[in-house]
Amino acid sequence: MSELTPEQRARQQIDAQLVACGWIIQNYAAADFSAGRGIALREVPLKTGPCDYLPLVAFDRSAHCERHQNHFESVQYDICDADI
Repeated sequence: MSELTPEQRARQQIDAQLVACGWIIQNYAAADFSAGRGIALREVPLKTGPCDYLPLVAFDRSAHCERHQNHFESVQYDICDADI
């Protein structure tokens, strides 16, 4: 089994953090909007380029997240504080 890249390790950590906060993680290309109220889509294409995670609450875009070297940040507010 090959070793994970730093980006793959970061994605695993971020996914785990989002799941711990109650988010359902899905790939953009295979999104199932009926899966739950709080869905975080990965690699969503935007006009400015793909965003790493796009959290949706009850089908509304609630924020977008950018991955950084050792952490991620949410634009607008901390997604773990969202009421999902």
